[in-house]
Amino acid sequence: DIQQQIAADTMLETGYSGTRATHLMRGNLQLNHKPVVDRGGRLFVQIAGDQPNQNYNRFRWRINDGESSYHAFRMVLTKRFSRGFQLQSSYTFSKSTDDGSAFLGSGDFSADRQPLGTGKENALAAFHVQNSFYTNFVVDIPSGDLTGAASKILGGWTLSSILRFNSGYPFFLNQDFPRDGRNRTRYVSGPSLNLVSGADQGEIFPQNPDRYYNSDNYLPLVTDFNGTSSSGFFVGNIGKAHIISPGIANMDITLIKETPLWGEDVNLQFRAEFFNLFNRPNFDTPGSRVFNRRGSPQSGRGEITSTITSAREIQFALKLVF
Repeated sequence: DIQQQIAADTMLETGYSGTRATHLMRGNLQLNHKPVVDRGGRLFVQIAGDQPNQNYNRFRWRINDGESSYHAFRMVLTKRFSRGFQLQSSYTFSKSTDDGSAFLGSGDFSADRQPLGTGKENALAAFHVQNSFYTNFVVDIPSGDLTGAASKILGGWTLSSILRFNSGYPFFLNQDFPRDGRNRTRYVSGPSLNLVSGADQGEIFPQNPDRYYNSDNYLPLVTDFNGTSSSGFFVGNIGKAHIISPGIANMDITLIKETPLWGEDVNLQFRAEFFNLFNRPNFDTPGSRVFNRRGSPQSGRGEITSTITSAREIQFALKLVF
């Protein structure tokens, strides 16, 4: 790290962080899945085939052969409290990759796609955030040389705030796996979409909650449907963690008024707190299912119907401090 004092009470710090991990646990790996065979250099899932072990249902294995890496550039600006003002701002530009972010189950990271069998898909980690900026400050609002009632009303105010901007998280698009009558695709993981030749698998429209990504860039899984039935489908070629969800921008502020009642031992504190001050909607991930199991467009694909932060909240409080 490099630190440089740029003023009597202000410090700028920059640095690099990097880690690499090996022999990490990864899962849930589906080992007792429907048969997968090679057809002309492409993997083909046999829907009608039997699972390798008919005495068991699902095998969810954990294997400790995972790897991960993290690289980040960091910058921090700190101004110590002086002349009624303090500030701290930090920015991180980073990249985190791994072979799998989840190993306990669906409660880990729902956006972490499991590979086909024991295969590896090294890609952006489910918790990857490329850009992250935070700043907080505290300022004593000057009241001049007020006396009497004016001093009681206008003096003793403090304003503080937390401002946050960060990129979104990676997730993946998918299709319902095909089925043939009562024969279902059981315990098969991995890519379930195909990318149109020459298309950008990560194309997004950040300002459009009705069409966050370009669904025209994807094709459904290829089956051997002959008009009446299908014995299976070819595994897709879409990458893992190829779409970045909407980011977050939020500002909270607090106004505090300290009023001395009896000397310096007893104070009446008034607080006004504003969460998500500008009432900005921070969108959740869009509908990620692009096609249904028949290969038809899925309703709601690319649409965002919820937010991940609450609307503006305002609260007031009075507290007697002694």
